[in-house]
Parts: sequence; C-alpha cells; structure tokens
Amino acid sequence: MRASRARACVFMLVLHTPVERIYFLFISHVQLCNVIFFVIQILLIDNDHSQLVTCGTVFQGTCQSRNLANISLNHVDVIRRRTVFVASTNPSNSAVALIASGPGNSVQLYVGTDDRPSTSDLYLSRKYTCGVTRRHLSGDGIFEISATTQYKDIGSFAVLSEAAATWPNFVVKYVAGFSVEQFGYFLTTQPAVYPPSSSTPRISKLSQVCHQDKYFQSYVEMPITCSQPGGQDYSMVQAATVVQPGSRLASRLGLTNSSHLLVASFYGQSDSAVCVYQLSDIRSRFTDNIQACFDSSSMPLGEQFNARNCTATQVGEAADNQVVMNKLSKYTVHFIFSVLRCSCVNFNLVFSFFARQIFFSVISHSTQR
Repeated sequence: MRASRARACVFMLVLHTPVERIYFLFISHVQLCNVIFFVIQILLIDNDHSQLVTCGTVFQGTCQSRNLANISLNHVDVIRRRTVFVASTNPSNSAVALIASGPGNSVQLYVGTDDRPSTSDLYLSRKYTCGVTRRHLSGDGIFEISATTQYKDIGSFAVLSEAAATWPNFVVKYVAGFSVEQFGYFLTTQPAVYPPSSSTPRISKLSQVCHQDKYFQSYVEMPITCSQPGGQDYSMVQAATVVQPGSRLASRLGLTNSSHLLVASFYGQSDSAVCVYQLSDIRSRFTDNIQACFDSSSMPLGEQFNARNCTATQVGEAADNQVVMNKLSKYTVHFIFSVLRCSCVNFNLVFSFFARQIFFSVISHSTQR
C-alpha cells in the first residue's frame, strides 16, 4: 500500500489596510494543495466583543473572528452563505470597513466594497459585496446582514442594481469610512453619471446613513470636491480622516473644540490638495439635497440603485416605519425616504449644495504622477 505524501498548504497573507496595531498572520494546515495568497482587505479590532475581525479574498470573501489574546485561534469558523460574503475575491477591488453603533445601541460592522461581478450569476451570489452593508459582530448571525424584510430589496444595505454592478465602466472605489455621532460615512470615487461611458469623468462622492435606521432608508450620496478659490478643482479623493481641533486651531477657524472636521486629500494632474470640512456643514448640505429632492415631483434619483423619481406619494409609503422616521426627524430632516434605495441624487442640482471647505492647501508633487 502506497501512502500519499501531504504537504503544507500555506496561506500567505498580505495586509491592504492600516490599523492601530498590525498583526502578521501565518496560517497553515496539512493537505494536498497549492500555495494560496490570502489578501486581507478588512482588519479591525473590535474591543466590544474582544475580537480581531479579518476578511480577505479566500473563502469567497468571508470574515473570521479571532481571539485578541491569540489571533491564531478562530472564535467563528468560516460560514459559506452569500449573505456573509463580505470582502471581494479580487485583491484589486477596494473594501473599507468600520465598527460603529447600530439600531438598539448595538455595535455593528459597516462595510463598503465593489466586487464588480461580471455576470448575472455572480451578481446573484455576491450582490451584497456591491455597495454598503451593515452586519452583526456577534451571535449566531455573525457577519450576516443585520436586518432584512420579506422584500428582497429592503434591508440594512444599499447595493448596486445588477445593471450597475455588472456595467464595465461603472467602477466604485471605496477610499475611506468613518463614523461621527449618529451617522456613518463612506468616501468613494466613481463615474460622474450613470450609466457612464468609457470617457465619463470620475468624481468623488460622500455617502451618509443614520446608525439607527434599521433598513438603510436614510442612505444618501452627494459629490464632494476640493476647490482652489478662483483656480483648479481637485475632484479625486485619495485619503481622509476625521479629527477634532485643538484649542488654537478651533480659535483660528472660529470653531469649538467639540467640532468634528473631515480632512481629505485630493489629487490633480501635477499636484495634490488638502481640504478641511465641518461635519455640521456636510450634514446641512445633505439636508438641503434631500429637501430639494422631495420638493420636486420629477427629480431623478440614483438609477444605479434601481431608484425612481421622487414623489410625495412615495414619501408616504414609508410613514409606517415610525422608529426610523423619529430618528431621522431628530438627526436629519422631517421626512423619510421610501423604498427608493435611498439615493436621492441629482447630478446637476446637487453640485450647488456640496459641502464648502473651510481650509485649502496645495501640495506639490516631487515627481510627475
């Protein structure tokens, strides 16, 4: 009897995301196989549940819960259901994630990714990796989408339609994500209009969703740019973070120490620029855009989310969701999105409403980009 010889199956992990502490993971087990490159797209420390969350390109982009005291030990084995596919299977596709509060004072995982499925079959199995989702971080449904209804297109997600997700020229790149008070935000670059052509210019967009919104009916997007007064516009965001100003900076800008500022860098053809925005001004611009949307009976919404036109009748369709309405009335505006996939975006009007920066600085490149 001839014995087969086993060899080590080595998962070589590549980290694609910065974190406060970098963990280098080396996992191996013995079986007959080839070398597999495991690119980690999401790496987050969840102190509320004492776990390290890792999501990568193997096992269909699922996540693992690892013990913080010994990250080689998994709290949760890999679960292969399409609703727990979180990251992309392609390392070149971007993914951004953050941990923030959810409905009922829970702590949940917010993820933005564009998996770019090439066929209808791939979209059906991976649609929840084509947009923004909110997922559980504990319990039997860990990494599952946290709220769904009997309607397949309503839940704690805002995902692209099949046409948009499989459109070759409609590529959404997630750049940054952050949470401030009762809202979660994602910064992306994407084509200026949908459907795009190969020559459609790319712009940056900022999306917002209310943490207490169970079904993501408050999800909304708007363009964001960095402009030099009387000069060049920088439209492509490349990095961003949220800070609170110290006393000297707050005094100089006329702000309070409790203000939140979005600091973002944008690039142009020969140089880059840094702009600073007040979160309060960003929220005000979102409110203006939403109000303008519902003041119009024919304004087009985000077609990439299977949205329709905004009408008063559609606003009333969601009136029974009183919990979400109360939260939005408190934090945003006194009405709620209906089942429109919540992207109240007009690509012409919205430009008059984007957030104004309170600081601008050009950074020259030492070499040509």
